[in-house]
Amino acid sequence: MALLYGPLRNGTYAGPILTAWPAKGLPQLWRRPVGGGYASMIVAENRIFTLEQRREEEVLAAYDFDSGRELWKVGWKGHFKETMGGDGPRSTPTYDAGRVYVLGAGG
Repeated sequence: MALLYGPLRNGTYAGPILTAWPAKGLPQLWRRPVGGGYASMIVAENRIFTLEQRREEEVLAAYDFDSGRELWKVGWKGHFKETMGGDGPRSTPTYDAGRVYVLGAGG
């Protein structure tokens, strides 16, 4: 199965690509604190998903794309520690067919 990206899911983007950016940057839509770690965020079905360190738990959290409000979270005992690279989860969630998958420090 081929993964097709872009607004039409056909692997192309016909819109303009910005080559000049505003000096003050793009407008900020919202901001919220999240737990520590090095996971990226993914977007699916108008939600943002990420893996965070919250005290002694790893937490998979879902946020509303438009407002940044936390929609739900699932946590489990786990805390990855690494002297050279810092503490917190490293894996980025993945999404497929309505499910979110993540690999925590405990495997």
